[in-house]
Amino acid sequence: MKKLFSLTLVLALSLCLLAGCGGQSEPAAETEAPVSSAAHEFDFDGNAVRVEVDLKDGWCVEFGENATYLYDGPMTDDSEAVAYGVYVDPQEYEDIIAEYSSYDSFQEVGGGVMFTESDGLNKYVFVVGDNTNYMIMVEAGNDADAVYNRFHVNMA
Repeated sequence: MKKLFSLTLVLALSLCLLAGCGGQSEPAAETEAPVSSAAHEFDFDGNAVRVEVDLKDGWCVEFGENATYLYDGPMTDDSEAVAYGVYVDPQEYEDIIAEYSSYDSFQEVGGGVMFTESDGLNKYVFVVGDNTNYMIMVEAGNDADAVYNRFHVNMA
């Protein structure tokens, strides 16, 4: 029982450290400003990739083991992420281009491709560095371009 409690405490503290919100949170002291961005370094197939997310205007982020989850407000038990960011290996990147290049929404932009799936899910897949690609998926009904611009991804 003691081990279970300790493990639960460690996991809860880890989640608190990996999540961040900005804009509408109350500063801890008068001299502290709300969090305006949060960053995390991932190891994708031996490549260090840094993902920084703009949290202005009350947005929140959660960094998972291999993914970034972006919320358009405070995270609660009922919150659903507006966007997800994940690593895409080179073969998957080529497969995505082959599969979606026939879509009317498919367009090449800034070192990558953008398209909207039939269910309204918007995707932006781009090259970060040698053999390293990243995909941002934005749920239907959100301003995909505005959400894409909140993500800043580069090799660490």
